[in-house]
Amino acid sequence: LYGQVCRYHPSCSAYALDGQDLLKKINAAYATGGTAINAANVEVNGDTVILHKTTLKPDAASTQDPIPLGDVKMTGVAAIDDGSYEIDRVEFQPINITSEKSTVTASDLYLSGVTIPAKPDGDDLSSILFYEKAHSGPINIKADGKDVLSIGEIQATSAIEDDGASLSFEGSMTGFKLDLSTVDDPKSKEAIDALGMSQLEGSMSMKGSWELQSGAIDVDDYVLDFKNIGKLDISFSLSGYTMELVKQIQEAAKTAEANAADPQAKQASGIAMLGLLQQMSFTSADIRFDDAGLTTRALDYAGKQQGVSGKDMGQMVKAMVPLMLAQ
Repeated sequence: LYGQVCRYHPSCSAYALDGQDLLKKINAAYATGGTAINAANVEVNGDTVILHKTTLKPDAASTQDPIPLGDVKMTGVAAIDDGSYEIDRVEFQPINITSEKSTVTASDLYLSGVTIPAKPDGDDLSSILFYEKAHSGPINIKADGKDVLSIGEIQATSAIEDDGASLSFEGSMTGFKLDLSTVDDPKSKEAIDALGMSQLEGSMSMKGSWELQSGAIDVDDYVLDFKNIGKLDISFSLSGYTMELVKQIQEAAKTAEANAADPQAKQASGIAMLGLLQQMSFTSADIRFDDAGLTTRALDYAGKQQGVSGKDMGQMVKAMVPLMLAQ
């Protein structure tokens, strides 16, 4: 709450900015997930900080070259007296990556309302790297000069409630287009054509909340809506996803990364992770699908594989579903 007030209070700018300390604390917050960020130079000019020639290594154990991010510009940066930082806006340079015959581009990339924690090992929401909004403009992937995947816009917003005990979040993706007509595998191509999925167009949206003490996660809506396919709407609730469990999962992930080359250690880490997830409880779920043509095509295709009509396949599925749900 102090950080939210401080962002709009002129006295907060009295704390001198230390660009290296800011980068250090960003890395400390990301280190829990194994991510490392490096910059060739850190420039501070008033309340603006620029990380020059920035690179990102998403996995500490990875042997692949870090991902180049170019210059990252942070404006409206304020150092808070508890050691944390508030940033009005973080802007990333447009992405344009060419590899062999493929090209990936993305633009209008930014975060706003960012909070960098002083210490990432606390037991409340002030110990996590938080942003109010994440945004990406058009994303495009080309292969052999042909558009394979394009997205108009992606954005995600989150807010800490006034009591500091819960977090709400929303996200959306619009203008999604995927071209599957270039798939080479004959069997896959047959299924794609039969299901009418050679050209996918649609959108995605979700919203929910996380209550810290109980670890309750409520996803009110998770919607996938595709033209000539249908709309899948899922809502569900889980409990037990506490900050303590988050830390335990992060530690288990670090151990798994450190022992990635040892098959037995990797298997043990997987079992340990499943054990941790047993602390969570499944509360409820609701699944709805509004058909826009896929169901008939899917039943016809599946029936053809079994030597029956689509209508008969539908009757078989009707009989099977209650048994599957009972299990």
